Amino acid sequence: MRTKIALLILGFFPAVLWAQLQVNGSMTPAQLVQNILVGGGVNVSNITYTGPNGAIGSFTNGQTTNLGLQSGILLSTGGITNVPNTGSYFLSNDLGGGGDSQLSQLSGGYTSYDAVVLQFDFVPQSTPVQFRYVFGSEEYPEYVCSQFNDAFGFFVSGQNPQGGNYNNQNIALIPNTTIPVTINSVNNGQVGSYGSSSNCTSLSYSSYYVNNTN
Repeated sequence: MRTKIALLILGFFPAVLWAQLQVNGSMTPAQLVQNILVGGGVNVSNITYTGPNGAIGSFTNGQTTNLGLQSGILLSTGGITNVPNTGSYFLSNDLGGGGDSQLSQLSGGYTSYDAVVLQFDFVPQSTPVQFRYVFGSEEYPEYVCSQFNDAFGFFVSGQNPQGGNYNNQNIALIPNTTIPVTINSVNNGQVGSYGSSSNCTSLSYSSYYVNNTN
């Protein structure tokens, strides 16, 4: 089976409780995919990265934080070296990246900015194939249900083991729903101080939200 994966993140990573996280920006995107993202039994090719310099890298020491992952690849619309700091560092760290049409669609049609895209083909030697991810945003909690709807997409194209084919299908969804992962769908269950209930996708999935803001 030959499958194409595109990883996209739009949003800042607030890190009030991630101070012990260790980040490294020395690897190339190809090295990150081949050495960190995929495990044994997977062949990868055609690795491409679109995004600002300094917005992609690796992280370790996650077990000392409430991140939920010990190590992995880090994609950020702010500089990755600022991730172990507070959200205020990102507010003054605009990397000037462009948007992405797929992310704009996920966020409800709002214009996207500073998109980070990692794309590659992979051929697994067996099934199933599993990826784990954590989505974070500096916009929490004030901008929940606002037009600043940071989003994450995990798009798959290729053969579906259950039959047929995937065509840019986003599999980063709230479990057992078709709702994409954004701050307007995964949040603390309350409209933010700069938000409006008319912009909400959902306030019903706070069980997937971890408060890192204090």
